[in-house]
Amino acid sequence: MNRLPCDVARLSRLLMLATPLLLCTLGAAGQSVEYVLDNGVGNINSGPGTTPPNGQMLWGNVFTAQPGGERITGISVAFGTAVAGTPVTAVLLEDPNDDGNPADGVLLASGHGQVASPRTNIFTRIEIPPAVVSGRFFVGIVMDYTQADRPARQSTAVANANWSWLFVAPQINLGDLASSPIIRSQGAIPGTWMVRAVGEAPVPAGCSLADVNADGSLDGTDFILFINSFAIGDAGIDPVADVDEDGTIDGNDFVSFINAFAAGCD
Repeated sequence: MNRLPCDVARLSRLLMLATPLLLCTLGAAGQSVEYVLDNGVGNINSGPGTTPPNGQMLWGNVFTAQPGGERITGISVAFGTAVAGTPVTAVLLEDPNDDGNPADGVLLASGHGQVASPRTNIFTRIEIPPAVVSGRFFVGIVMDYTQADRPARQSTAVANANWSWLFVAPQINLGDLASSPIIRSQGAIPGTWMVRAVGEAPVPAGCSLADVNADGSLDGTDFILFINSFAIGDAGIDPVADVDEDGTIDGNDFVSFINAFAAGCD
């Protein structure tokens, strides 16, 4: 195994000691945008009722993308009357004509979760693959329901101006919501669904040099992976730290990585 020069080895050890401080700094610097219509207090639990007696329902809200929050990473929901553990799917749709009606929405991402803390104001977050939105977009929850279910929790203290929507069908077709037998804008009923979204700034191009795990972002994971490879010091065993791809791991790689990491994505 190639031995690192003494000064570079010391740098590696110092970096390992400094990593917790760096990660705290990264976490503190991260910014996110929470998209919210409700006031956090639900007082009505809603469902399709007896017509039809069972099937699938999709309820959710339309939002307008905000600067620094265009990359949607998660959807949160407070559930009404439903059995804990019931599977649900969180969905993100782009509103292609920005008219606020998600019936023609285009599916961008979805994630699986389950009913938790029913009949409370406790929000459950469901992760989705990050997707970038522009203009208006819709986030909602798809769930199989029975006649007894009232899973959509509603905050009636907040007027929604037709931003909250409900779709009911034997099976929700996310590629053609307009085909749903029942489509309702909750503008006719005071209040908003307790469904929220979380977004962050889109990842600019140009992260490749320090983006060790190639996930399109620079974070503590990239830093730790680089440090581990740098400490091994052998490009033949672990080439991650060979940033300049010259076949050796040395101070030049260290400087190149730190400069790229500090510069961020641009």
